[in-house]
Amino acid sequence: MKAPAAQARAGAAEVRYTPAMEAKDLRAFVERAWDLKDEAKRRYWIGRYAEEGPCATLAASNALREHLRTLRPAWPTPEDRADDLRRHLELVALLRSVARVFVDR
Repeated sequence: MKAPAAQARAGAAEVRYTPAMEAKDLRAFVERAWDLKDEAKRRYWIGRYAEEGPCATLAASNALREHLRTLRPAWPTPEDRADDLRRHLELVALLRSVARVFVDR
């Protein structure tokens, strides 16, 4: 049995997000030199961190947070905050479980 999305597409001749999107443009995007993009991004952050230290990543984090707040003014919800705390506590437990590996060297 096909998934619901696959069933919906089965009868459709073509699925597009917008009428302006052309297959050649989508192919060009998919076939980009992603490794070059990744390397450029890595070099950018190395340079920015070298100049600004941890403030660079904090500034980027704050910009992303502010942008999300413009899209979802109620974010983070109490549920989001509880989930975030739960995940942080899980990470703390994992780090504590392996800490002795680094201490016992």
